[in-house]
Amino acid sequence: MLVVGAPRSGTSLVGQLLADAGFHFGRHLLAATDANPRGFYEDVEVTELGDELLLPHLPPGHGPAEAPARLAWLAVLGDEVSVSATPAQRARFAALLPERPACIKDPRFPYVLDAWRPALRPGTRFVAVVRAPGEVATSLRAMWQRDPGYYAGFEVTLDHGFALWEAVNRRLLRLCADGRWLVVDHADLVTGRALPALGRFVGLPIPEGAIDVDLHRSAPAPGTPDRAAALYAALAALAREAVA
Repeated sequence: MLVVGAPRSGTSLVGQLLADAGFHFGRHLLAATDANPRGFYEDVEVTELGDELLLPHLPPGHGPAEAPARLAWLAVLGDEVSVSATPAQRARFAALLPERPACIKDPRFPYVLDAWRPALRPGTRFVAVVRAPGEVATSLRAMWQRDPGYYAGFEVTLDHGFALWEAVNRRLLRLCADGRWLVVDHADLVTGRALPALGRFVGLPIPEGAIDVDLHRSAPAPGTPDRAAALYAALAALAREAVA
């Protein structure tokens, strides 16, 4: 199982729910922070591999030259960018996929998933998480405000948040054409409406009452671009089908 979605869309919430249901997320998980006090459910080795793949494609001015790989997850890549992996990189990724009920989560997946496909086991399924673009832009900005030093001079503006949301979710919409995907909306996760559909999809019951609503509130930024709004409407329609 892979959890896919733009940064700050609710993928960590899905990670928490699936971990509580019994899924294993890796040997060396990123530590919890103020931004995600319950953890990110991201294996450090997976994220480092994703950074390796994205590093050659970072656009000029994306981030500080002294630490570009650390900010690769914030990249705004054009649709024309194709990310590929070497056989050695795919082998390293495949080694991180244990046999027991396992789930891998990484905000880089919408960009790098095609590179990893040859390493995925047959029957791999995908949970895609979408969230309103204005909420994502606000959440990204809040993360930057809490710890600007991490970004080493790269400011995460609301405009960058909207651009990142759109770039990632354009790719996500194309990927979701595959029938092995479940699309869930962050709003339906927080209310619990999507939990039965998520449980059916992964084949394990999802514990109820595990969602702290106070950890998942972001006032939407004003002025959502028309293209982002239309893209969100298309993804939200897929999510509504899943919980109907």
